[in-house]
Amino acid sequence: MSSNSIFIFAVIGLSALVLSVLVFITSKVKPKSEKKSKSLIYTYLEIASSKDTSPQKLQEAINAVVSSCPFPEKEGIKVPPNAKPYLDFIFLAVCNKHSNAKMIAKMNQDLKRANPDYRDEIDIYENKAIESRINSRF
Repeated sequence: MSSNSIFIFAVIGLSALVLSVLVFITSKVKPKSEKKSKSLIYTYLEIASSKDTSPQKLQEAINAVVSSCPFPEKEGIKVPPNAKPYLDFIFLAVCNKHSNAKMIAKMNQDLKRANPDYRDEIDIYENKAIESRINSRF
């Protein structure tokens, strides 16, 4: 073999290695918007869980979750573990003493429109929270 063919094989091998590393790194990095919505949902969870939250602030948090925090993609029909904070938000917003029937119904409708794959889960968490509200009064 000549030195030119060894050089060409070395360049091809090195290029393949660099390309493999780049593909691996980019597959591990989450998009910025996903990171941002994930950190925002925790902010809105705090608002929904606070007893001192005003009805206006709660409504703002609900609107923000609907518009700025899309639920994570489902894995087939299975709900991924990283969807729990989003579903917990529904529970806490409904349980909040400043939420009312109109607010809850609108949140339900808007969340289902924004996240159609989660229609059943939205209903389940809303119903659990309503049941919790009823039981806490007695």
